[in-house]
Amino acid sequence: MTGDHMAAQPRVAFISGPTDTGPGESYFHTHYVPQIQRAVIEGDNFVLGPLHSGVDADALRYLLAYPVTPSRIQIFMTPTEDSIRGAELRALGVQVQVIEGRTSQERDAALTRASTYDILRVRTRDESQAFYGRLWSETKRCASCLTG
Repeated sequence: MTGDHMAAQPRVAFISGPTDTGPGESYFHTHYVPQIQRAVIEGDNFVLGPLHSGVDADALRYLLAYPVTPSRIQIFMTPTEDSIRGAELRALGVQVQVIEGRTSQERDAALTRASTYDILRVRTRDESQAFYGRLWSETKRCASCLTG
């Protein structure tokens, strides 16, 4: 590179969402894959939480199968999560970032600080009712659910 033409830093996408993406990961494939494909093509990096299920797990599997170089993927976790799952994730070649805090809220705050934009979708109220059926309750629904 010459003079004032420095390479731009890649953007960092924070991928997050529901812990249950339905049969065949249908929610993930419908609402996340198109955005993730654009981010991969644009050379963006990715930060994720460490969950075994839902969008975190679906996104990690998808990115590694795409294939995205594991060094472009960073998983944030608490010390407890690291003791449970850290070795497994490191074996995949992804970067593991253990935060100082101990709660999922502190982990999510660290993910937000490390990212430049979000790939996120929250189910609407109608989608939540359809997805959870009898288990869905107006009084127990997620505080972040949108009106449908």
